Amino acid sequence: LGNLGVLHLEQGRLGEAGRCFTEALAACREVGDRRSEAVNLTNLGIIHAQAGQPAEAKRAFEGAVAAHREIGSRRYEAGALQNLGVLMLELGQVDEAFAAYTASLATYRAVHARLNEGRVLTNLGCLHQSVGRTDEARRSYEGALALQRDIGDRRGQGLTSKGSDPLAEQGESREARACFDQSLDTSRSVGDRRTEANALASLGTLLLEDGDLPGAEASYHASLEIHREVAEPSAIAIGRIGAATGEPSAM
Repeated sequence: LGNLGVLHLEQGRLGEAGRCFTEALAACREVGDRRSEAVNLTNLGIIHAQAGQPAEAKRAFEGAVAAHREIGSRRYEAGALQNLGVLMLELGQVDEAFAAYTASLATYRAVHARLNEGRVLTNLGCLHQSVGRTDEARRSYEGALALQRDIGDRRGQGLTSKGSDPLAEQGESREARACFDQSLDTSRSVGDRRTEANALASLGTLLLEDGDLPGAEASYHASLEIHREVAEPSAIAIGRIGAATGEPSAM
């Protein structure tokens, strides 16, 4: 049932996925399988979050945290905490999100899950950025990038580099330029053309704000050519693409 639910979820059939996970959860509870119960609670939390049911999603994620903690499954406990943090931040409950992320980070560090540690640091950077705590955001992003470079997490580096926006907004063009260059290098090394195009557009905006009109024009044209190459008509119509602001999460 759980595997069937995952299949429905991957295909966007939230109703069918939810029914499978609910039935699987009941079966797990009947036989006292706490590990599988926690997994199905996490999946239900994702379903509720995607369906716009935050209260139900929160209960499910909190139940998953409790179950994983009870059986000593610390890595999965940290993942459930990370999911809870993402949900709380989306709901604007910054203190609860910070508490969940901080607990997740400590747990990942305790089990030496360095890739996940980097992703939570990136999420913490997004949280600090969302409430204007620029210094804290910078420290979180820099910590994430240092760790991701150390372990060779190229995808994580690309996501974290998008946190250069607060630097650019403060006019710190040298630091911002370094972050955009990092994002360009990473996206090119992994063949991620869309991220490359967005980084070029963001670089163009930075150069425009710094008065480098020829440089800005060159970056915008390069971004536009890539969007044409990967056939993104909406991006082409906009013409000037701002920096991506996605929030990495465990969900």
